[in-house]
Amino acid sequence: MKSKAIVLGHPAHPMLIPFPIAFLTGAVVFDAVGWLRGASSWWTTGGHLALAGIVTALLAAVPGLIDYVYTVPPNSTGKKRATKHMAVNLSAVALFAVAAWIRGGADAPPSLIVLGVEVLGMGL
Repeated sequence: MKSKAIVLGHPAHPMLIPFPIAFLTGAVVFDAVGWLRGASSWWTTGGHLALAGIVTALLAAVPGLIDYVYTVPPNSTGKKRATKHMAVNLSAVALFAVAAWIRGGADAPPSLIVLGVEVLGMGL
C-alpha cells in the first residue's frame, strides 16, 4: 500500500504521530508530578502539553483518515486493523479532551479524576 497523504514523497501520518505521543505522555507525567509536589508550574506545563497533544493528534488524524479511506483495501484484514487503530486512538484523544474540559484550564490543578482519565487515555 502506498500512502495518498504524502509530503515530499514520504507518508505524512507516520511523521506526525510522534508529536501527540510525546505531548500527551508528557502531560500525564507533568500533571502527576505537579499534583504530588503541589507545584503549579508543573501542572500548568502538563495542561499546556495536553492541549498541544490534542491539537497535534487531530492534525495527525487527517492524513491517517486520508490513508484509511483511499489506501487501505476495503474488506481486508488491514481495514479491520486500521479501523481498530483509529477507534482506539480517537478514544484516547477524546479521554484527554474530557480531562481538559473537566480541568477547566491549563493553569488549574488536576484533580484525581483528571489524572485518572489521562492515565486511561495514555493506556489506550
